[in-house]
Amino acid sequence: MLRRLARVGVAGCVALLACGGGGGGADVSDVPGGDTVKEGDPCDDGDPCTFGDKVQGGACVGTEHACPTGKSPYCVAAECDGAGGCRPLVDKGFCFIDGACFASGAKNPDDACGACVADTDALGWSPPTAAPGCSDGDPCTKDDRCDGGKCVGTPDACDDDNVCTKDSCDSKLGCRHDDAAGGCDDSDACTLGDTCGGGKCLPGADAPDCDDKNPCTVDSCNPAKGCVSELAPAVACDDHNECTADTCEPGTGCAHEAVAGPCDDDDACTIGDACDGEVCEPGIGAPDCDDDNGCTSDSCSPAVGCVHANLQIACDDGDECTENDACLVGKCAGKKTVLCDLCEYPANPDALKVTSLQFGTGHAGGGLDLDDNPSTCAPEASCSNGIDNELGVLGALANDGLVTSLKQGTLKYVFEIKDFSTAMPFRLNLLDTGVIMTTPPCNFQFDECDYYPAQDSLDLDCNPIITFDNATVTGNVLRAGGKAYSYPLQASLIGGQLLVLGIASARVEATLLWEDDQIVGMDGFLGGGVAKEQLMDTVNKLPDWVFAPMDKAGALAALDSLIENDLDIDGDGVPDAASINLKFQTIPANVVTPPLPE
Repeated sequence: MLRRLARVGVAGCVALLACGGGGGGADVSDVPGGDTVKEGDPCDDGDPCTFGDKVQGGACVGTEHACPTGKSPYCVAAECDGAGGCRPLVDKGFCFIDGACFASGAKNPDDACGACVADTDALGWSPPTAAPGCSDGDPCTKDDRCDGGKCVGTPDACDDDNVCTKDSCDSKLGCRHDDAAGGCDDSDACTLGDTCGGGKCLPGADAPDCDDKNPCTVDSCNPAKGCVSELAPAVACDDHNECTADTCEPGTGCAHEAVAGPCDDDDACTIGDACDGEVCEPGIGAPDCDDDNGCTSDSCSPAVGCVHANLQIACDDGDECTENDACLVGKCAGKKTVLCDLCEYPANPDALKVTSLQFGTGHAGGGLDLDDNPSTCAPEASCSNGIDNELGVLGALANDGLVTSLKQGTLKYVFEIKDFSTAMPFRLNLLDTGVIMTTPPCNFQFDECDYYPAQDSLDLDCNPIITFDNATVTGNVLRAGGKAYSYPLQASLIGGQLLVLGIASARVEATLLWEDDQIVGMDGFLGGGVAKEQLMDTVNKLPDWVFAPMDKAGALAALDSLIENDLDIDGDGVPDAASINLKFQTIPANVVTPPLPE
C-alpha cells in the first residue's frame, strides 16, 4: 500500500488511505523512486474549500473553508481558492473590474483604449477588438486612435489650403490661421492684381484687356475662362435703331443701312410709327383711352399710355332706387333708399368683428409697405422700414372718434370669410353691420354676437361692396387685395360725423389667431391710397365743430401742408394718392340673415 502511495504522490493519499491503507508516519524511503511520507508533511486533498492540508494519521487532512453563496454584484459568484480565501467566478460574457460588472465589449469609462473582452481577461481591461475613437489631449494632433492600449495621434499641419493665412499650432489653443499678406488668386480670371486681406483673397482692381481688335466680335470676360470673343456682327454693331440694318466686315467695321418698316418711337400715345430714312417718325394715330366710365378722367401718358384718373363728381348710377349718386374711387354709386329691394343675405358663422380700428404710423408695426419699395416710406418726416402711411397724421383727428364709435356701436365692421382654404384663394368680405338684439344684450366688443349686413354695405345685386376674391394664407399670415381693388370706406369721427374715404389699391394683411383649428381673430392692417384732392374735398364738407378746438380753415391749411400724394395708383409715374394704413383687431362673430319687415 505504501509503495502505491509513493507512486501516485501525496495528492492522492486521501482516496488511497480510505481504501484501508496502513498507519501514518511509515518510512517509505525504501520504495524505489518514491518519497518518504511522514506525519505532518504538507499534502493536497484535492478540495479547494480546505487549506493547510497535512498528513494526519495516514490521511491528507485540511481545514475546511466556505465562500458566500449567491452573486454580488449581479455577474459574480464566489469560489474557494484552495488557500483559505475566495476568488470571483465571473459569468460568461462579463468582466468584473474594480468592483463593477461590464458586458463584453463595454468601453473603459476612464480610458477609451480599454474595453471588457471577457474571453481574454474577465478581471481586467483589455485592448478593444474594434478601433474606438479617443483623444490624446493634444490639440496639435489629429486622427487620434488606440495603439497598444494607448491613445496616439498624428501631428496636425493645420493646413487650411488658404494662401492668405499663416498656419501654425498652439499647444493650448490648437490650430491657428493668422492673416497673411501677399499676392493670391481669387479664381476669377477677370480680375488682376488679387491680394490677400483679412485672411481672404480680394479681387484686384484691374481687368484683362479682352479687345481682340475685331469690330465684328463681342468681347467679354468669363470668370472661369477669361477673355472670350464671340463672332456676332448683329450684336457688335447694334446701334439700337430699329430703322437701320446692322452689318459688319472685319476689314472695314460696322455699317448701318437705312430700312423701311414699322418702328416704335417710345411714345405710348402714338400709333402707326414708321421708319423714314434712319429716323422713327411718330404715327398719326392715337390710342382710344375712353373707358366708358364717367367717374374717370381719361388721358394718355407718353410713358405708360392710357391713364384713367378717378374723379369725385356727381353721377348717375342708372338705378332709380338710389339717391345722391357720386363718383368714388372710379365707381358711381348712390345711397340706397326705401325704393331698393331689401337683400336677404345668407348666414355665415365664419366671421370676425372689428373691435379696434386706428390710423397707423409710418414705422415698423404701424402699417404696410404699400408701394412694395422698402427704400421709401411716408410721412417723410416720421417713417422707417418702408412703411407707407402718409395719412397717419389723421390719427390725431380721427382715432378718438373711432374708439368711441366702436364702444358705442356706431361702427360695427365685420370681416366675413367665404370658402376658406389654405391651398387656394378664397373670398374675404368687409361688411358694415347691425347687431341682433338679445336679452340680455350681447356685448359686441367682447362676446361672440350675431350680426346682419347693413343694406348699404351690399350692392344692388346684394353682394358685398367691399370684397376681396384673392385672399390667401401663407404660414400664419392672411393677405388679400392689390391694385385692382378699390372701395369706399367710412370712418366715424368724434361726435359720430362720418368721414367717407375712397381707398384705391386696397389690401389687407393680418396675422391669424387660431383655437382648435378655428380662426378666432385677426390682427393686421387695411391699407391703400386716398387721393389728396378727394380727401381735402371730403374734409371740407364736414361741419366746423368737428375741427374744435381748431378752426376749420386752419385745420384744412395744416392738412394741406402735411399731406402729399406718395403712391402712383394709375401707373403714369406721378404720385396721385396718399397712403393710408388702418390697424385693426377682431374677435369671433356670426353673420346672420338680415331681419326683414313683415
